[in-house]
Amino acid sequence: MLQSGGPPSPHSLCPSFLPSANTSFLQGFWCQPASQLSREQLAALIRRMATQRVLLRAWQLSCLANLAAQQGLQGDFELHPPNLLLFYE
Repeated sequence: MLQSGGPPSPHSLCPSFLPSANTSFLQGFWCQPASQLSREQLAALIRRMATQRVLLRAWQLSCLANLAAQQGLQGDFELHPPNLLLFYE
């Protein structure tokens, strides 16, 4: 997924990094590091993915939907990528 061969660290996904994150970096999203993000960081990641119109694979969307549900972020669906909405219950 990522050129480094592994998932990004949770710190590389922090909100201060997100404004400069490009689409290819966001497409390399991995579930495990994202699960360590705070609620605010996860919300920022999801919003950035929507803004960049990042294309994610089904397993990434499923994971992201589960993390959003665990953090109670489904109510912000207007700011979420449209394809992520398909994975909410």
